[in-house]
Amino acid sequence: KEDPITTHKSCPGKNMVKADLVVAVVSYMQAAQPGDHVEVPLAAHTAPTPVQTDDAVRHSMAKHILDFEARRDKNGHLAVYNLPPNDGGGRWEIAGINEKYDGPELLKLKKMLDAGQFDAAEAEAESYYLQNTDVATGWTTNAGVEFYLRDCVFNRGAKGAARILQLACDVNDDGDVGPQTRLAMSAIA
Repeated sequence: KEDPITTHKSCPGKNMVKADLVVAVVSYMQAAQPGDHVEVPLAAHTAPTPVQTDDAVRHSMAKHILDFEARRDKNGHLAVYNLPPNDGGGRWEIAGINEKYDGPELLKLKKMLDAGQFDAAEAEAESYYLQNTDVATGWTTNAGVEFYLRDCVFNRGAKGAARILQLACDVNDDGDVGPQTRLAMSAIA
């Protein structure tokens, strides 16, 4: 991004801090003796080992999805809001939980909010996200990929999320995460 003629101004992205990289390279070079051939460890060339996601991390994922989806009132509580006529999710929703696809859950949350049970409604919505996106747990052992897939499952359904995953893995996108998709996932995740 420091090259004045580059077209990739965001490269290498927000996760790379140049100063940290420079310090790491200089430290590595200083550890070598003059004339040494410095081998770059194989681990530097391979993807990090995926980390199995635990329940606390999954709850955090659900909380983040809730926060992405939610509209809140002036006090920070979940809000009920009307959907545009052509939305396809019905007339109204709470934190992405809509009348058409999630009717009973929507009514349960609305009842809690109407009764002033704001914390209980937050916990209920988080639990609903976990239950309805749990299929993503079996698709990957990479927490970052799982988080992305959970959001896809919530917004596109399991079949839609599976197709997104399959397109990313360059396999037949039939919406069924079977042996071919799992093999492709194991090669990249």
